[in-house]
Amino acid sequence: MKQLTFLFLTLILFSKTTYAQYQELENNENFKKYKSLKIINYYDKNWKSGWTKKIRLNDGRIESISNYLRSRLTVKVIHKYDEKGNLMYEIKDQETLKYSYIYNDKNQIIEMNNFCKEVYSNFNHQNLPQTIERSCEGGVDSLFGYRYELKYDDKANVIEHKTFSKFEGVFRVETISYKYDTHNNIIELKRSNIPEEKYPRIMIGGRAHHEVEKFRYVFNENNLWTEKYWIVEEKEWLVAKRKFKKK
Repeated sequence: MKQLTFLFLTLILFSKTTYAQYQELENNENFKKYKSLKIINYYDKNWKSGWTKKIRLNDGRIESISNYLRSRLTVKVIHKYDEKGNLMYEIKDQETLKYSYIYNDKNQIIEMNNFCKEVYSNFNHQNLPQTIERSCEGGVDSLFGYRYELKYDDKANVIEHKTFSKFEGVFRVETISYKYDTHNNIIELKRSNIPEEKYPRIMIGGRAHHEVEKFRYVFNENNLWTEKYWIVEEKEWLVAKRKFKKK
């Protein structure tokens, strides 16, 4: 039971909704040149957080993701695809949790199930969902229940992300707008809330949220970032490094 509880908390902190947040990897064809990469996370330039991630690639797509706390494997995610290249399911920690995906006759993902369920709808001309409802036990109004509304640019990057939720009987709306560089990396985000909230906002298991955050990157010869810097209040911190292995 303790192991399952730890796994659940790890998934809450480190897993991402399929479309509701930025993707695990940015949209870049040059990932096809590599067989794997390692992501090392930092609290600052001299202090590693202890969390690392190893991603195996197959023709530029994610084959597996292994999350480590120092040297201990905490969660392994295995991606499976159908003959059309659609992500069909992921296996968390191999046998503990399984994700399943449902597609319609237009080859659009319309539902994802694991310990919660996500329903995708309101598809745009890019075949991307503009509305996502996430519900666990208790429905959309539960503690981990949300509704997302998304807007995209012409490269399929999310440029506006609205989260509708309910906490302690109060309905809340958080809007995050994003700006990207030419390599589809986020270089700026801005937050606003209804009801209004004060920033910075302290987060459990991660960096504080600021009203405005900026990012700077160092790139390799294939325009894939190898260092990521977080910029807030005119100060800059190294927050991640990526190491690539070629085929």
